[in-house]
Amino acid sequence: MKALLDTSFFLRLLDAHDTLHKNALEYFEYMLDNNFELYISTIAIAEFCVRDTLKHLPLNNLRVLPFNIFHAEEAGYIYRLIRDNKEKQGAERLKREVVQNDSKQFGQMVSEKFNWYVSSDSEAQKVYSIFKDLVTHQFQYVDINKPCNEFLGKLF
Repeated sequence: MKALLDTSFFLRLLDAHDTLHKNALEYFEYMLDNNFELYISTIAIAEFCVRDTLKHLPLNNLRVLPFNIFHAEEAGYIYRLIRDNKEKQGAERLKREVVQNDSKQFGQMVSEKFNWYVSSDSEAQKVYSIFKDLVTHQFQYVDINKPCNEFLGKLF
């Protein structure tokens, strides 16, 4: 299993006072315990560094995924799908800069055939809902607003 972890995930994981810290920690532990390949995009790193520094990211547990030409091609396609379908989905008010960064990471998801995108970002989830059925590779949007045990349907 491969998971791409979003900026919002790391902001919650690394802030013990955040209301979603416990959820983020449980997801992180679950993925580590179950041998997930964990990735962070260079796009998420740039977003993270607006608020914090690179040295605080748990890079020992992550693979860094640079944004490349194939990701760019897929991201352009996804952005076009979002642009052309957002009115149908009732998402006219999506923030342009959010859509661009999310499209880039989703382009990486599709190109690299990831299984999970792990985030707490409701705007990104709106973006995902617009194009998810229109791309060849399907992946699961994992919203850490839902506790890990509920998401997995397990008691622990």
